[in-house]
Amino acid sequence: MGTPVEWAGFLKTLTAAGGEISRVIEEFGENPETELSNWLGGVIYRHWLYFVALKLRSDKIASSYLKYVVEITDKPADLKKNILTAIIFVQFYKERKEIIGRLIVDKKLSDSDFTELFIYENRRDLANGLYTLTDRTLPERKEFISLLASLGADAVVRRATAAYSALSDYMHEYTFTDPKVTADLNALFTKYFDRYKKQKVENVIDGDFVAEIEDLAKKRVYNKLRTRSEVLASVGDKSNTFLLWIDALGVEYLAFIQRLCAQKGLSLRINIAQADLPTITSVNKAFYDDDDFKAKEKIELLDELKHKASSVYSYETEQLPVHLAQELDVIADAIEHAKIKLVSEKPVARVLIVSDHGASRLAVINGQEEKYETDTKGEHGGRCCKRPADFSPTAYDLPFATESSDRQFLVLANYGRFKGSRKANVEVHGGASLEEVVIPVIEITLVNPNTKIELIDGDKLCASFRKPIVFTLFSKTELQSAKVVIKGKSEHFNAVKKDKNHYQVTTDIKRPGEYYADVFDGDSLVDAVMLTVQSETQKKSGGEDFDSLF
Repeated sequence: MGTPVEWAGFLKTLTAAGGEISRVIEEFGENPETELSNWLGGVIYRHWLYFVALKLRSDKIASSYLKYVVEITDKPADLKKNILTAIIFVQFYKERKEIIGRLIVDKKLSDSDFTELFIYENRRDLANGLYTLTDRTLPERKEFISLLASLGADAVVRRATAAYSALSDYMHEYTFTDPKVTADLNALFTKYFDRYKKQKVENVIDGDFVAEIEDLAKKRVYNKLRTRSEVLASVGDKSNTFLLWIDALGVEYLAFIQRLCAQKGLSLRINIAQADLPTITSVNKAFYDDDDFKAKEKIELLDELKHKASSVYSYETEQLPVHLAQELDVIADAIEHAKIKLVSEKPVARVLIVSDHGASRLAVINGQEEKYETDTKGEHGGRCCKRPADFSPTAYDLPFATESSDRQFLVLANYGRFKGSRKANVEVHGGASLEEVVIPVIEITLVNPNTKIELIDGDKLCASFRKPIVFTLFSKTELQSAKVVIKGKSEHFNAVKKDKNHYQVTTDIKRPGEYYADVFDGDSLVDAVMLTVQSETQKKSGGEDFDSLF
């Protein structure tokens, strides 16, 4: 397990130590596991000597995973690679993740190590390789996302729930419930953006979705929304509010933000608005000049990842949506930044997250260049262009184009781009698809840490086709606008307040089974409960369904 030079050095050191091997390796301690970050992966004699110490004292190693790796490793040069790849069951996966986390903090493992030593090898068997990935490093998070296209969203998201929760939270269906938006429009947005996200991560566009886009391009339902200015005018006192502008933040991220805030003890209120057309920053930045906000900040990295020249991503060279991993990192950092503002030495009462516009990945995937000629060159990935002086919809045959309010621009609401324009890099904005024009205005405050939801009489829920399930929730703290979203159902169920602590929910559940229910106070996810609904025969027999015996 060593070279002649290393063994010669060992003999010299051993002779000087009077033949006592324990003295030769004493610098690594009784348990050399604790020195892993200091001596992993080097090429000098003492790094090799550390490998010998691991072998000699493997019985002292507390981590069963590291002990296994040391036992199967015959060459010191293979130690780092084997730490990354020698995964054989769940317990080792957890211990490996802890070891890797320690080495990353100590800067003994880099992104290039993961890509070279682990990611490429892990692709031999994609289905099994999925279960070796963690969310510790950016290469692994990107690999999770790249597998969505080959293994499908359902399989990857199931695994991500345990191994990469940010991805599964992003993919969670967000139920739009803005009280200023009609029920039909909230339902449309809920279904639309759930489908949009799935197609984005799987790198496909369904034909019927394109047809829906073209129908919406003519209807322009976003005009039913309040403008960003109208929403901001309704938020009240701004003097103790920190304004955080996240460039290119679309509503596709709301489920991720909602769950992230729940984890961090943050309460939020989500308002939906429409951006000004075209959806470019230059015509959507006036809100940032509002002097009523005494403190403000702009985060540009999300927008830069999507299409700026500084972005490391390009659809021409990487057609899988691996940039999403870094998008989620940027948003997670922004939410943490918001929390710091709320709990700092000079705290603010509220953080207001505002976006100038969203962006579309599917318009880039679609790659459709419109056949129509205009006298002006398409700008911003071809999603908008200067309005010709003689423009009229009939003369120019542009059924999917609309005019900006100042009549300076033509804006496409379908997934096309103006002829002769430059293709977008990763994602594009400037147009009027829903993902470009529908934007969030998010109010964030600190949540009451004592909020805890309990299900009352949960063991008495019985399914009946004659009467839907009704259940009661108990909360130690009073809820202002309680509602429940049950997994698999796109609509929400209001919780009717019986007193300050009890809330009754009437559902449409008529079949037995287990139903996972998220409990919200307004837009804040405060807790979750599991509804175990029995059949009438189960209830009569004390829990066992007679029919299930067959």
